[in-house]
Amino acid sequence: MKFDDAVRDALRDLADDAPPGDGLARTALRQARRRRARTWVTTTVGVAGVAVAAVPVSASMLSELENSNAVPTGANASSEPANTEPAVEPSPTRQESEQQESEQQDSEQQDSDVVPAPDSRLLTDDELTEAFASCQVDVLGERVPGYDGWEPVFGVTLDVDAAPGTPTMWVAARRGDDYRADCALNASGEMIGGGGEYGAKSTPTLLYAVVDGQGGMGSGRFVEPVARITVQLEDGPEQEAVLHKGFWFYPEIDTASAWFSELDDEEQMEADVFPDWDLIGIPLGYTFRGYDDEGQLVYDSTVDGPSVEDCYADPTGTEFVGNHAGRTDPAECVRTHVWEPVP
Repeated sequence: MKFDDAVRDALRDLADDAPPGDGLARTALRQARRRRARTWVTTTVGVAGVAVAAVPVSASMLSELENSNAVPTGANASSEPANTEPAVEPSPTRQESEQQESEQQDSEQQDSDVVPAPDSRLLTDDELTEAFASCQVDVLGERVPGYDGWEPVFGVTLDVDAAPGTPTMWVAARRGDDYRADCALNASGEMIGGGGEYGAKSTPTLLYAVVDGQGGMGSGRFVEPVARITVQLEDGPEQEAVLHKGFWFYPEIDTASAWFSELDDEEQMEADVFPDWDLIGIPLGYTFRGYDDEGQLVYDSTVDGPSVEDCYADPTGTEFVGNHAGRTDPAECVRTHVWEPVP
């Protein structure tokens, strides 16, 4: 039963015996309106209790209430309009206010600790053509395998001071529905890494994590809800990466080669492989983090992997796609993520 119907019923029961007088009836009705959050039974009893104590109701008032579905009008009513203002939300408690302030301060402190992304720009058409040609030839002048059928889509260059061996330019290419951005070049346009197939099950559209670094040499891809990515080297500050069309780019230092170069000749001979970092697509000593569009942390490679200890299945959990030796059920593996280029 609607609230106004409950009020009318309560007033009708008392109308025959009550003497005229509409000022208190209006007061009772306002009090009843304030009890809208209560159940119908509680509301009816409350209004009736007030009416029995001191609410005289006239037949004309009852008729007018039924016709207008509003507070009765008249000489007395016109001087004090009904309370029709919307309910005011209660102010937050001190504890809630302190918590909100603390969360805001944490967010501001987090932002202040992050080095902003470097300035960047897209390559011109001529620059893109030249860079893509460099991607297909190695330092020895030999053609890099794995580029058959690929066409350049865009190129990104960062405005940073970097050593000749540090990537600051990348080319994204497409073949059918597959995309890649693993060709890395230095500021002079010389190719320093890239080529070949990559991705979960050699499928560039499947990612092991929502922030994926399998492109290598300072590039990777990401999927929702990630809207911001930071890269951190060991104890250094978080540094924001440049994002474009579902890819991210950062002038990453080759830490594995740096580690290898610090070994003497005998140690290098014994070091058949680089140190086991236990992570897939995360360079030695690096941490990747992803934040959503509200600034909340949604991915941390030190917590979320991807780890070489896990097996990986397609998003449906019905087919193995990586690191599944000795496994029998893909449903027990970590699900990969389908990547699509951002328009």
